[in-house]
Amino acid sequence: MIELPELFERHMTLGKQAVKDGNLEEARSHFEDAYGLKDDMEANVSLVNVLVALKEYQEAYDILKEKKKVYLEETSYQGIYFQVLLHLKLFLDIEKLFVSYQGEDYETLKKDYTLVRDYQLLTNKEFYTELVTSLKSLEIGPVGRERVLLNKLNYLPKKEAVDVIKELLLREDVSIFIRSGLLQHLVQLELSEPVMILTIKGEKKEVIPKELPLMKELYQDNQVVSGLRAYFEQNNPSLIEEIEKMLKLYLGCLYPFSNDLMKPEEEWLNLYKLKYGNLNNADISKEVLWLQEKLDKEVSSLLSNG
Repeated sequence: MIELPELFERHMTLGKQAVKDGNLEEARSHFEDAYGLKDDMEANVSLVNVLVALKEYQEAYDILKEKKKVYLEETSYQGIYFQVLLHLKLFLDIEKLFVSYQGEDYETLKKDYTLVRDYQLLTNKEFYTELVTSLKSLEIGPVGRERVLLNKLNYLPKKEAVDVIKELLLREDVSIFIRSGLLQHLVQLELSEPVMILTIKGEKKEVIPKELPLMKELYQDNQVVSGLRAYFEQNNPSLIEEIEKMLKLYLGCLYPFSNDLMKPEEEWLNLYKLKYGNLNNADISKEVLWLQEKLDKEVSSLLSNG
């Protein structure tokens, strides 16, 4: 993106003036041009606000998602994020937002949400019943198809979504990567009750989502990841990006047990050094080789079907 500061500022100024004059379509055009010139948070928020005023909620959401992390973390942006989610009836996303919401209007927004949620569940009972049924009967299929279907989870309130997720976490015909993503929903909701999950080894394990770190946090703290990064920074920096991309997928399949399963760490480090041609020989246990073979199959399926 080529940034043109003077032109960017001109569009922002004209957009703000158009808002004051009540010319929302003109404001939209200017803010779109400004955001196209510069990847800027103010331009993003200005455009989202105008789109909401124009009742273009889906387009507002699409723009907002590009800066979702900031909207979630900044109190001043959480209100508009809530309004967009409420109009789109993305109830599960609202439940996640409330976990970290810091605005003084929390109780008011919670009341607004409850009214809309309960009204929708009452007047569209058949829709939500069919949605739950369709998600629970998720058929074996490509990971990409699973993702599309599971995006519909966001239209369910917390109680209904948790019920669906609990069932899918134990389904062998649901890919391990999708099961990991489902568990992360519960972590983001800070669910304090225990749930069972089917691991990559085919074992059923109990976890308490509220006590688990997010997937990205486990990746950041993983000793195998940090060890490989340090090794390849010194020996072959050109491979770092490729290796880290694969490791994120591997750890995603192992979530939330990656730190426990990737042991002994020295064997896993040597395995990847062998895999990427920077080591000629090393003793790797059958268990580590078996688990890596499972990971390669899962990731291969993910990449070919995702």
